[in-house]
Amino acid sequence: MRFDEILSFRSDLYFEGAVQADWFYNPSQSKKVSESFVFHGPQNHAVTTEEVGYRNLIDTASFAQKIVEKLEDSGEHDNPFTLAIAGYGTGKSHLAVTLSEFLSGPSFHPDVYHSILANIKKADPGIGREIQNSFTSKNLVLTLNGVNDFDLHYELLRTAQKALKLYGESEEIIQQLDRAHETARIFLGNSFANMQTAYEACAHKRGVVLQGADLQKYLDNTISDDDTYEIVNEVYHSINGHYIRWDEGVSAKQILQILLNECCGNYGSFDKIIILFDEFGRFLEYASANPGRAGDSALQQIFEAVQNAEGDIQFIGFIQADIKAYLQRVDKSSNISRYIDRFDASDKVYLSSNLETIFANLIEVKNSAMFQSCIANYFSTHQTEIQDIYQCLQRWLPMKGVWKLLPTFEKNIILELYPLHPISTYLLTSLTDWLQNRSSLTLLNEKFHSMSAQEIESGKTIPWIRPIDLISGNFFVELLNAEEQGRQRSQICILYNAILTRYNSKLSKNERNVLLANVILRICHFATESRDDALKAIAFCTALSRTEIVEAISTLENEYAVLEYDARANCFDFIADAVGANEFRRFVQQKIREIPFSSAILERNEAVRSFAKIDEPFVTPFGEMHGIQTSEWAFQQQLLSAEQLNSTAFELYVDRWRKSTAPEQPKGLLVWVYFNKDTESKKIEAIPQLVKKYCSNRPIVVLALNDADGALQNAVVSYLAYIQMDDASRQRYVRFYEDGLKKASDILENQFDLLKRERQLFTPVGLERTSLRMAKYLSDIFETTYPLVVPFDFENFGKKSVTKGRKLFSSIARMIAANESEQFFKVQSGELKSRFDSLLRYGEYAWKTVSQDYTLVYPQNQSVARVYQILENQLHEQRYLDFGETLEVLYKPPYGLNQYSAVLLLLILAINEGYHTKLSVSAQKYTVSSWSIQVFGETKVELKTFALTKLSVIDIAETTQKYVSLFKRVEDVSDLEILLSLKCELDDLQQSEELPKELEMQYKLASIKLTAATMAESAYDKKLGELQTIYNTALENKNLGSFITAYQNASLMTSVISMNGFTFAFSNLQIQPFKEIQTKSKNYLDTNLSEWLPTQRCQAVAEMDRYEHRMKKLIRSLEEMGYVSEARTARGILEKELESSAKIQRRTKLVSETTTFLEHTDNIRTTSSLQTLDEFQSLGKKLIAEYAQYPAEEFTLQQKKLFKTLAGKVSDISNIMASRKKEMDEIWNDLYDLESLSDLKTIGNRIGALLNAGVPANDRDDFESLRNFIDGFCTDADLFYRMDDDRHLLQETYDQYCKKYETSDADVDVKPLLDKIYSTRVNQLNNLDKQWKKKYLEQNFPRLTVEQLKNWKEEVVRMPGYLTSETIAQIESTAATVNALLIRKKVDYIVSLINDLNAEERKELLKSLSQN
Repeated sequence: MRFDEILSFRSDLYFEGAVQADWFYNPSQSKKVSESFVFHGPQNHAVTTEEVGYRNLIDTASFAQKIVEKLEDSGEHDNPFTLAIAGYGTGKSHLAVTLSEFLSGPSFHPDVYHSILANIKKADPGIGREIQNSFTSKNLVLTLNGVNDFDLHYELLRTAQKALKLYGESEEIIQQLDRAHETARIFLGNSFANMQTAYEACAHKRGVVLQGADLQKYLDNTISDDDTYEIVNEVYHSINGHYIRWDEGVSAKQILQILLNECCGNYGSFDKIIILFDEFGRFLEYASANPGRAGDSALQQIFEAVQNAEGDIQFIGFIQADIKAYLQRVDKSSNISRYIDRFDASDKVYLSSNLETIFANLIEVKNSAMFQSCIANYFSTHQTEIQDIYQCLQRWLPMKGVWKLLPTFEKNIILELYPLHPISTYLLTSLTDWLQNRSSLTLLNEKFHSMSAQEIESGKTIPWIRPIDLISGNFFVELLNAEEQGRQRSQICILYNAILTRYNSKLSKNERNVLLANVILRICHFATESRDDALKAIAFCTALSRTEIVEAISTLENEYAVLEYDARANCFDFIADAVGANEFRRFVQQKIREIPFSSAILERNEAVRSFAKIDEPFVTPFGEMHGIQTSEWAFQQQLLSAEQLNSTAFELYVDRWRKSTAPEQPKGLLVWVYFNKDTESKKIEAIPQLVKKYCSNRPIVVLALNDADGALQNAVVSYLAYIQMDDASRQRYVRFYEDGLKKASDILENQFDLLKRERQLFTPVGLERTSLRMAKYLSDIFETTYPLVVPFDFENFGKKSVTKGRKLFSSIARMIAANESEQFFKVQSGELKSRFDSLLRYGEYAWKTVSQDYTLVYPQNQSVARVYQILENQLHEQRYLDFGETLEVLYKPPYGLNQYSAVLLLLILAINEGYHTKLSVSAQKYTVSSWSIQVFGETKVELKTFALTKLSVIDIAETTQKYVSLFKRVEDVSDLEILLSLKCELDDLQQSEELPKELEMQYKLASIKLTAATMAESAYDKKLGELQTIYNTALENKNLGSFITAYQNASLMTSVISMNGFTFAFSNLQIQPFKEIQTKSKNYLDTNLSEWLPTQRCQAVAEMDRYEHRMKKLIRSLEEMGYVSEARTARGILEKELESSAKIQRRTKLVSETTTFLEHTDNIRTTSSLQTLDEFQSLGKKLIAEYAQYPAEEFTLQQKKLFKTLAGKVSDISNIMASRKKEMDEIWNDLYDLESLSDLKTIGNRIGALLNAGVPANDRDDFESLRNFIDGFCTDADLFYRMDDDRHLLQETYDQYCKKYETSDADVDVKPLLDKIYSTRVNQLNNLDKQWKKKYLEQNFPRLTVEQLKNWKEEVVRMPGYLTSETIAQIESTAATVNALLIRKKVDYIVSLINDLNAEERKELLKSLSQN
């Protein structure tokens, strides 16, 4: 049976090219993408849980089901946040588009929905049926693409608009969010101080003559008026370059809220909203680097909106790594860190989809019986072959997932991916980062097609798609491009290509296949272990026999010298230039001989040390096992030679260990000691004694790097030879350097790993090997050293940066010390409360030292209680605790507390024992709360102050008497100044003496009165401050209105004040400033009032109402203050102004409209659209006509200048319009003078520029049609230059275009251009024809050898398409001549041979000829 009758490749199911999530908003593109997505079910994981740390691994079909379940049954227990985690290139964006379509619901695009459902059913029928039966909702999907850099607030708005349009909903829903006036108010408040001059100028243009604070107050009160709004808008434009948009200030929270209210629920079209955020991690990185531009607060608002929506909004984020990975790269003190951290509470799933899974789903078995008979049976009867492939791959390559175990390998890699050879599958899946603009799926589809006609028979050998079948052709071109363009640093493909270019015609097919197989081995990093191993790998890749491979390699090594076996790396090297390669090897060997090895290199050379992988601490599971979330339970690693390991080194190590008390400092030390055959034996023999002396009961471990055979030494020197090579030498050997350095690096890394895996330990009795894993062994060291360790479940200290952890810890400590209420604790931020609860209240590792009502109690955790009891006993026995000394004890074995857990334990002890103790620092007494202020800052613990603290047991009778006396004085006094003094005295007493519990009620009563006194003082200060501000402003601006206000306010001051039921008396000193301001204001008014009143005129009609209100208020104030005559004068001024208001109004409006016109036309340029110019010209002429209706004397000089500017501006606009119309006419004229294709393209560009600038609507259609015609013709014309050099194809294309453009309705005659292009290409072909004839037809054929004549015949068979018919006829004639010459030369050759025969040989020849 034919291959394609048994198996086929589902080309209808894959989509070629990179997918973007926002393609969802393009229905045709979204349909194609969504219907092509390949789901996989739970039976076909291509990675295992161990690859993602035993996390929640899920297939794509189950993931879709999980989201559907959340949508259909979102109870209170469901988490509305989901993060789908998968690596780069695993199809997340493709899945995002597919889910956007699918989760919109069955009624959105029914045909697409059912196609997606069918694909799910193919992956897992059960899941497909469950989704079909349960999923009925219609959802509004907002799909965001985090690849783009954007402000998230506005991107969510734009996405909402696109989504509403896609679903056929009105976009007016969103436009309810008009925030323009609110934005204007906020902008006014933030900018007025810095832009006061600009505000005053804009206000003056609109007839508002107020200044300073008066103007700001006026603008704030009238912001809803159009005139006021425009004043603020003008200033906004001058700063930002644009006017306030209707969506200015719109927030993500508002967008989601209005979508939820309008689109969901009883009256909406949708059941739920889904935010599907593709490349969420990419956006988090952008937002952390650019929080302002990214609108980082939108993350917080989206989180809160989703959280508060009770399941009606679902958030699905696609991300490449756990959220914690992104948090590590963010400034922990920034807002963005807090926003990102909240998303860590999402349901996290790890998508298992990869190329193996995709391949398996795209390979369709068309005839199951024949597949079982021919394919499956073949594998079952060739188990030895399959197991051999499996075992080899386990040795050669890093096998993971379904590759790792034989049963899954046979099922998922051999059977389900047939006809792909396993190495072919590995090649396609491991080299995805090499490929550019080419899909592995496309390549696989091509190979299936090429196998379609092969016959498959039961019991016979079956065909594979071998690795060399894949890598030849376009796939190799992609690999070569990756190296040549620098995307891959290797030179493998470049070397192979150089060899092929030089020797291709001489190489046999087997030799070429062996070289190609070696390309695969090298770029996939096969770790073959011997020459035979490498030959076997080549056999798998090529299907050649061992004999054929050995023969081919022998030729390649010995005859062509392009391949050489490297015994150290156990692989074959390409040698494009054999001479150069040998020279380079000799050069490297010479460099190696010149480099002396010293163990100091291992200690000091950072590049070499990096291969030892000791720069990062060795983390143990000890902390996790004991509920300690810090990074201290690790071993810092050190590498040095046996010569350097002495008492001094160990003393430094011990000192370092003693000082490792911070939660981010590793407590253990792991010392790797290097020695080799040249190391003095006494140096090695001394180490056990040093270990016995310095390592006992300390987490210091010494391990050997026993380089007995010198392999590591050789590897180090070889590596140094490369990295110390000067630039000139690197450039000279550039073809070999990178590959050589790579091999030297790999060997050095492998040698370090081999020695470390020996796990040879120095113990007090000598060198021993442990069978335990290092993590287990080192964890046991901690167990032995610190048996009394206490838990410390404080997550933030487990990160590289502990700044946030310190801040949260200090906050918790201050809260405990302040004895805050239960309600206070409950309203704290989520993260702070979470740390507080996990550390002190409940949980497996909580200290359980805070009760249900948030009271501090004795620790209930046994581990903590055990150490707490020891400290408590010590306090009672010696009557004090020195915190500095106690900290040092707690840091050391057997406790091992860090700085923060030790401080916390002592703080809790001090609070619980506070009823009979006092705290002191350098003889200064403190209560717990006042002491905590000194010790616990906003961001850190003051450890020096803490260490100076002493907790002592005291007698409390004397303290009681001090408090009672103070409370009595507070009760008896009403003078405000004396009470404020008593408050300070009480505060000082509290700093040094703890309040006895029996006096708490008296303390509360005194505090109530003292608090009221403080409030009275604040009210006094506020009133005096406001009065002084009014007076100073009046004085500065010479504003009599403000003097009047100051006088009136000062006169209202009384000698007493009531506050919260208490009456407090002011002293004369407190009343004196009010009297002084009242007197000064009165004196100023007496002097200046009569001159000031006549200046109070109305400046604009828009001001008339406010002017009347202000003047009436002034009149009343003057009458109340006794200025009766002045009040009458003010009333007369007001009446006169009211009479002239109508005339003012008409002129003011005209001036205002002219000012606005000039402002809007200020940026008019020659590039402005004609439509805009036409509108402004009409408006300008209308204003000029209105001015003509008024006598000139009714306008001020400034207003006349304004009118003159208007006339000039209208004239400028008219000139621009005339110029633009002339340009349009010139384009039409130039179309009749075309000389070349370049001229036509230039006209096309001119039309494009004109259209972008704007043309009238009646001309636009003509110009757009013309530009489209020109673009189309230029594209066709370019094809003449891009097409193959073929006369027939050229003539055919020319005839086709002639016909096409003869029937065109366009106003452009392009036939002359077409003829010119055609003529140019014909001349090019004629030149090529001429060159070809010179090479092949203008030869002295009789003088050519037989071999040269044969080569001539082979070469002229492949005649290029540009040859003329005359040349072809000449070729045929010459070929006859060549054939005749070949016959004659053959005959002559035979005759010459016969002539050389002797008589006997001639007889034998005649006999042979007669027999044949």
